[in-house]
Amino acid sequence: MPSAKPDLPPELRQRLQRFAEGVAKDFGPWLAAAPGRRDQLAAFLRALLPAYPARRGRKRTMAVAQAIELRQQGVAWQQVFLRCIHNYSAMDSFERKVRRQSPPGSARCLETLPRGGRRG
Repeated sequence: MPSAKPDLPPELRQRLQRFAEGVAKDFGPWLAAAPGRRDQLAAFLRALLPAYPARRGRKRTMAVAQAIELRQQGVAWQQVFLRCIHNYSAMDSFERKVRRQSPPGSARCLETLPRGGRRG
């Protein structure tokens, strides 16, 4: 048997070994008949196990974390925009509006907008 990770509890390791031996004994020919069946079995078993605890929501960027901190300190939105949006003061009014209304990291960014026919 291939060596398991050292942090696997011995009781669980023994139970899994007995399970694998039983599956190999009862379904060995079926598993050997096609190359992807072991992976299929492992995927099915993985799906039955509980999921990892996942963090909720989108990961924060540094600009978002800074903006939240500034707002909690009572800084006005205009100052938050100036400090947290790169080149905000050099943008025209349309670009500023897009950056204020689009979440950081979203697909709706300035590069994907059409250049012609801007509304101001």
